[in-house]
Amino acid sequence: MKMSRTIMVAVAAFALGATGAHAQRFGVQLDWGNDVDFGVGARVELDVPNLISQTEPLNRTFLIGSFDYFFPDCGDLDCTYWEINTNVAFPIIVAGIDPYVGAGLNLAHVDAGTDGGIDGGSDTDIGLNILGGIRFPLRGVTAFGEARYEVAGGEQFVLTFGALIGGVQ
Repeated sequence: MKMSRTIMVAVAAFALGATGAHAQRFGVQLDWGNDVDFGVGARVELDVPNLISQTEPLNRTFLIGSFDYFFPDCGDLDCTYWEINTNVAFPIIVAGIDPYVGAGLNLAHVDAGTDGGIDGGSDTDIGLNILGGIRFPLRGVTAFGEARYEVAGGEQFVLTFGALIGGVQ
């Protein structure tokens, strides 16, 4: 029950921020986390002009929402690990490339048990993200690379690469 309320709050916060959104991009991503190995995920980006300021570059603010499912090596344990991230990003104006920096919330969930069915427990934590990335055109899609440091919550460093379709940057 506690976990479902936490997820609902995270989704509601993202939805409220998206009410003024213009362009929308959707995509997939591959992740590597220094604690939980490799993962796959889905991502949405929503442009929210003038959210912070009406002057460049802060008038080009966008929201990033993602769900990532990781495949950790838990030894003898049968475990699952996933994260939900909601971030606000600010573009940095540089000719020819599209870098950004941002921050947001991280909701991380782990569930562990043994192969014999003994419950090892589960835990859900909320933390903060600090991130930076770059977006660039690649064969009709918007590709991106991102580095994210999670303070509390997932408590790890994550590299993410993927592709987005839809909307304009």
